[in-house]
Formats: sequence, structure tokens, C-alpha cells
Amino acid sequence: MRLANKISLGYAVVVLLSGLVVLVGFRQSLTIQEGIRETTDENLQIVEILNDMKISGLCIVSSINEKALIQSRLSGGGSSAKNITTREDDELYKKGVKLYQSSLRQYEEYVEQKHPRERPLLEKIRAWGEGMLEIGEEFSSVVENDPTEEEFLGAKELFEETEQGFLAAVDAAIAHEQGELLQKRKEMNAMFVRSVQIILLTGLFVFLAALAAGHGLSRHVSRPIEALRTAALRIGKGDLETRVEVQSRDEIGELASAFNQMVSDLNLFREALRESGEFARTVINSVPDAISIINPEDFTITGVNRVFLEETGLTEEEAIGQPCYLVTHGTTEPCSAFHEACPLEMVLKTGEHVTYEHSHESGDKAGRTVEVSASPIRDEEGKVVRIVHVSRDVTERKRSEQALLEKHLELKEMYRNVETSRREWEMTMDCLGEMIVLVDGEEKIRRHNKAFRDFTGLPENELDGADWNQFLMEEEIRVGTVFGEGGMEFFYKPAQQWYVLNSFPYEDPKVGVAGAVITIHNSTDLKYMADELEKTNRQVQWERAELQSALDQLTSLIQRVIREKDFSTRFTNPHLVRCYEVKNCTRKECPCYGKDSPRCWQVSGTCCGGQVEEGFATKMEKCKKCSVYQVATQNPVYQIGENFNNMMHILQMKNQELEQAYADLKSTQSRILQSEKMASIGQLAAGVAHEINNPMGFITSNLGTLEKYVLKFSEFIEAQSNLLQAVAPPEVLKEIGEKRKNLKLDYVLEDVSELIAESQEGAERVKKIVQNLKSFSRVDQADCKMADIHECLESTLNIVWNELKYKSTVKKEYGEIPRTLCHPQELNQVFMNLLVNAAQSIEKQGEITIRTEEDSGMIRVKISDTGSGIPPEKLQRIFDPFYTTKEVGKGTGLGLSICYDIVKKHKGDITVESVVGEGTTFTVSIPVVAGKEAEPAKEKEEVYG
Repeated sequence: MRLANKISLGYAVVVLLSGLVVLVGFRQSLTIQEGIRETTDENLQIVEILNDMKISGLCIVSSINEKALIQSRLSGGGSSAKNITTREDDELYKKGVKLYQSSLRQYEEYVEQKHPRERPLLEKIRAWGEGMLEIGEEFSSVVENDPTEEEFLGAKELFEETEQGFLAAVDAAIAHEQGELLQKRKEMNAMFVRSVQIILLTGLFVFLAALAAGHGLSRHVSRPIEALRTAALRIGKGDLETRVEVQSRDEIGELASAFNQMVSDLNLFREALRESGEFARTVINSVPDAISIINPEDFTITGVNRVFLEETGLTEEEAIGQPCYLVTHGTTEPCSAFHEACPLEMVLKTGEHVTYEHSHESGDKAGRTVEVSASPIRDEEGKVVRIVHVSRDVTERKRSEQALLEKHLELKEMYRNVETSRREWEMTMDCLGEMIVLVDGEEKIRRHNKAFRDFTGLPENELDGADWNQFLMEEEIRVGTVFGEGGMEFFYKPAQQWYVLNSFPYEDPKVGVAGAVITIHNSTDLKYMADELEKTNRQVQWERAELQSALDQLTSLIQRVIREKDFSTRFTNPHLVRCYEVKNCTRKECPCYGKDSPRCWQVSGTCCGGQVEEGFATKMEKCKKCSVYQVATQNPVYQIGENFNNMMHILQMKNQELEQAYADLKSTQSRILQSEKMASIGQLAAGVAHEINNPMGFITSNLGTLEKYVLKFSEFIEAQSNLLQAVAPPEVLKEIGEKRKNLKLDYVLEDVSELIAESQEGAERVKKIVQNLKSFSRVDQADCKMADIHECLESTLNIVWNELKYKSTVKKEYGEIPRTLCHPQELNQVFMNLLVNAAQSIEKQGEITIRTEEDSGMIRVKISDTGSGIPPEKLQRIFDPFYTTKEVGKGTGLGLSICYDIVKKHKGDITVESVVGEGTTFTVSIPVVAGKEAEPAKEKEEVYG
């Protein structure tokens, strides 16, 4: 029996047993997996049915709730929106009921057929579902009958209770199904694990049996194989005369015969290989390129051809064994140390054939370019064992290629310049306003510019090659021949334009006249220019006469102003109109309304366009665009006259300003006196505060000491009473008690503590008033310093509180603002004037609001009141000295003027907004100075009543 048959039979038995074990295990696992899949699918189906039932319940609840909500919102409205929305809710309700009934029927079939144990869950779901439908109908009918809030909430609560019960029953059924699925999966998984254990044990038994059989077989096979191994080692050492002596009829005997035949073939192959090597050496030596075989481990040369030896001047014995970089480049290190890339290293890195060019920079080959290529030689395992290095001198070829490339670039540059010149000329021709046409000897159009295309209205492809004469044969154009020197004029009716046509022939030395360049120029403007020039000359003569007359009149008026000092002198303008009639103005409060042809641009406070226009100089640019001003100054003569009038108006206003400045100067003296008065009052307040502060010190100290003494008296009397209660006879205790009652000693002891506390509170209030008075006057701190604006407001409020508390409540809305460098005592005066004015503007009872904020580096303090307000016509003058809106004897008119000066001194601004009958708001804005040192003030929100 053959060895292969023996081995095959043994393996067949092992495979058959293993296959049976695997087949049984696979069949068992399929059965288990099928059971798990069927159980899972069945559970997913019933869970999906229960989820549909849950969704149906949510649809029913949602439709009933939405319907109830709409009925409660739109009850009695009868609107179409209500009907549409109710119809949609009814459809949703019907859909939910249908889904509920269908899913309930499916779940019932499932319970009857497969899981009778789940009947209690089915009955519970059915009971809650029917109850939900019934109570939902009752809830809808309750809502439709306009119930009270109590009825509505009761019905809604009952409906929500049935809804929750139904959903809880469905969730319980889902949880039950999922629990059963998990239990079945656990049982089947345990069964699967037991099957796997049985299969593994059976497989282990088969493996042990196969291992024992293999051991016996290996002993039978190993002896002839050992003989084969010994013979193979001797052949590997080069002894091709070795033969294997194995006598058997199995595969090993056949292998020994084949082995002996292989040794004989190797002898023949070695002889053929020697002849092949000689042939390859002859072919390599005939190649005109230098070829070398390189060892990749140390880059040494293992073989070269004839050309390589001729180029290097070495013999084959001298070259072989030397590093390639030493032979070819004369270096002691690899080429990668001196060149950008080494082909040998690139082959080792990529494993592929590489080619690149290399230029020699030194040595005998300096200036020569060499094309180098390298290819790998691999062994049976794919490892690179040798590298074939081929080099070829391509210097002459590179020079030819470079010359050819330079010639190509030169031609390309020449073509580009020609093409650029052509495009530049075409663009230049297209930019010209004149029409230019190039025709050949047959009067065919060869080239034309954009102006000619626009004139004809034809595209470029229709014009190229067209007959030139067809454009001159139209009814609107009558001309003779085009060729020849000179030009002619023609009129083109559709455009109502005059044109001048010129023809310039060009000649070819071989054929004579080859064509012509035709130019067509629009001469309409030149023809009409003469007529316009004549009209202009006549107009200039007339305007010159008018201008002379106006100059004479202005000269007379100027002399009059100089002589009589009369700034009311005006140039007479007959073109003045009533501006309110031209502009259809109905604002009777406008200063120009009803006036006979006023110069409205000189009137301050006009209502032009519905807006108040203030200031003569600032609104002149806007007035120049107005039709009234343009009509009055349309004639240049009257424009000069109105400029003269404007100059006189400015002189008149400046004269009035000087007079007003003189009056203001007189009033400033009074204001300075008032300021000095205020400074004296501040010094007096500081002195009084200092004098009051000293006695208040020992009063406060004595009250504290008195409180301690009274406490000691009270403790002594209490201790004495306790001792007497313990040792004194009853009649003594009775007499003492009556005496204590008659003297009201208990009331006195209780009241004296309250009296001391009230006295201390009064002393603290006096002390606080004194401190605020000193803080307000700040005579000892008159210099500029870092201050908290909130503290300034608080001290001022304490000073003027007596003025405010009977007529208003003060609401403080303090924001976060930093400390700033300022004059606190001066700002106190500003806040005092604004708060007192706010209180005085309130007739009976009102509110004063103080707001603070920081905005873009500015601290803003807004003081608002709910008083009577200030009329708009008085708002512009409230900061003027000696101007007051109060009754006679109640104000000097200097308070707000002083406030204005103090705020301006701090480089700030003070503005006012007021509505009559609603109140006034003053906004004081001062810049934050030395902001980095300032700390944010504490935000406060407090109401004083």
C-alpha cells in the first residue's frame, strides 16, 4: 500500500469524525439560533402591536385635549378656524380609535392562541381603553357646554387619570413581553453553551487519536527522509556526484529516484549556466554605456563592462571590490553626502528602477552631464542582492535640447508679442469714437472697429466680408464713390446726425491699390457749435450790461452802509416769492408764514419741510437746494445781490451779538457775585458743622455712658428685689411692692432705655447731617480729586431732603460707574440745584428718579421728575443767566447757568428733555478721568418715601 494512501486513509477517518462532530454541533446551533430568532420576531411583533396601541391612546388624548383647548378659547365665536381645527381633531380621534381597535384585536388573538397567561393584562388594557374612550366623550361634552372652571378641571383630571391608567397598562404589557424574551434568550443561550462543550470534548478525543496515529506513521517515514536530508546537505556543498540509495516502492522511493535525476540535471545546468554567463558578459561588453554591478550592502563593485573600464582607466581586478563612489567620484563617502540624490539609495528605498541626470562639477568630467539609471536584482525571496548601475554621457544631447528649447521660447515670445500688438491695436480702434473700416480692392470689408458695428447694428460675423457699398446705398445716405483722396459730408436721417467721410487708399508693391482705410467722423456738434457760439455771444453782451448795472447798484449800497452805518440795507430782488405758497406750507407758527416775499433762508427758526431749521450759516447749503432760493438766485446778477444781502444779514447779526455780549458781560458780574456768595455760604456751613460737631461728640459719649449706668442700676434693683423676696417678711415685701408700684419703677426702667435709644438715634441723625453738610461744602477739599458720584448724590440728598420729602418720593436706580477725577463740591451744587428745581416743579405729590450709568467713557446722571414740565419755547433759554421760569421772587435765574458752567468746566455736557404736564429730565454727562485708578461704585436700588 502506498504511503500517500496510508496517510490519506488516516486523514480521511479523522476528517470524517471531525465532520460528523461539526455537523451535529452546527445543526444544534442552527436549531437554537432559529428558536431565538422566532422568539425575538414574535416578541417584536407583539411589542409593535402594543406600541401601536400606545400611539392610538396618545392620538385619542391629543385630539380630545386639543379640541377641549380650542372649545375653551373660541367658545361662542363660531369662527371658521374653530370649525377647521375641530374637524382635524375629529379625524385624529377617529384615526386613534381605529388604530386602538385594530391593535387590541391583534393582541387579543395573540393572547388566545399563544399566551393565555397574559389574559389579565389584556383585560386590564381593554378596561382602561374603554374607560378612556367613554370618559373622553364625557370630557368633550362638558367642554362644549361652557363649564365652570371647577367642572372643567374635574373632568380634565378624571380624563387624565384614565389616560395614565391606559398607558401604564400598555407599558406593563410591553415590559412583560420583554421580560419573557430575556428569559427565553437566557434558556437558549445556556443550551447553546452545553452543545459547544460537548462538541469541544468530542473534538479533543478525535485530536488525541489522530496524534497517536501520526506518531507511528512518522517513525516509518523518517528513516528514508533522513537519508534524503544527508544527501541534500552534501549536494548543497557542491558535491554533485552524490547519489541517494533508498529502495522502496512508495513515494519516498520515487522521491529518491527523482532526487538522483535532479543531481544529474544540475550537472548539465551548471555547464549551460557557464556558457550563458559567457554570453551575457559578451553582450554587456558590447553595450556603449558604462555598466557596473554593485553590492547594495557596502556599495562595492562586483562586476563591470568594457566601457566602464575604459572610462575609469582601471583593470577589472582593480575595479572589483572597490566602493563605487571612490571609483566614479573620487570620494571616500557615499554620493548622498555631496549630491541631491544617489540612485543606489533610491533603488533600495523604492525597490524600483530609477533614472536621473547628474552634472559633474569637478574632475576630468567637469561640465559634463551624465544620465544615470539603476535597476535592482532580487533573489527568490524578493530581496535586492545586486544593483545594475548604467551611466551614459548625454552632454551633447542636452546642449542640442537646450538650444532647441531656447529657439522655441524665442519664437513663442515673438508670437506672443505679435498677438499682443494685434489685440492692442484692435482695442485701440474699438476705443476710438470715429468709425474705421478697412476694405480690400473689391470693396469687401476686412476689418472694422466697435463704433462702426454700433452704427450699423450688425454683429461682427455679418460685417466681415460684406460689400462696403451696401451701407452707402440706403435711402437715408447719398454719396458718390468712396475711393480717392479727400472727404465728403453726408446727413444720416434716422439718427439726425451729420458725418464726414474720408478715404485713404493703401498700395501693395505687387498689385498696386490693395484697398482703402475709411474713417467716418460725427460732425454734428461742430455744425451746431457755430450757431450756439453766436447765441452765447449775444447772451454774454446782455449779461455784461446787467452785471454792470448790478455792480453800480452794489457800489451805491456799500457806500450807503459805510456812510450811514445802516446794516439793514438790502439789494432789491424782484424774483423773491412767498415761500409758504410755493411749498404749500400750512404751519402758521413758522416766522415766514404770511410774510410778503421774505428771505426765508435768513430767518432763524423756520419750519421748512415740517422740521425746525435753526441757524443761518448752518442751513445755507440745504437752502441752496431749495426751489425758492434757486428761483431767487437764478440770474447771476441777483445771485451776487443775494450774497451781498447775506453778508449784510451776517453783519447785522454780528452787531446784535456784540450788543448782546455787552449785556451778558454786565450780567456776568452779578453772577460772579452770586458765585462768591455761594462760596461764603459753603464756608459758613463748614464752620457751623464744625462747631456743632464738637458738642455732639460729648453728647453721644455721655449717652453711651448713661446707658451703661442705667443697665447697672437695673441689674442692682433686680438683684435687690430677688434678695428681699427671699429674706424679707411679707409685710415689708408688700410695702416695698406698693412703693414700687406708686413710683412706677418698672415703667421707668423700661422707658429710660427707650429714651436713651431715641436720644442716641437723634444724636446720630444730627451727626449725619453735620457730616453731610461738611461733605457738601467740602471747603477743606476744594481741589480736584478722585470721587464717587454716588457719594456726592447721597450727601446732596441728605442736605435737601427737607425740600423733597413732603412733595415727592425719590427713586434711585444706580448703575455701576467708576470713580473719576472731579471737583466734588461743585458737582454737589449742580445736583442740589437740579433736585430743588425738580421738587419745586411738582405741585402736590410726585416722584423724582435718579439714574446713573457709564456709556463710552462718560458718566451720565439723569434726574427726572413728574412735575409740570417746561414749554418748548423756554427750553432754549433755561441755561441763560437771570432767565427763570419760576414766579417773581422764587428764583434768580442763576442756578442752571451756574450748573452749566460747572459741567462745562468738567469738559462734560448737560441736556434737558421736557414734556409739558408730564415732567422734565436733566442729563449731566462728565468724562471718566484716570479710569484705571477708579473703582466701580456699588450699584444701588432704593426708594425714599
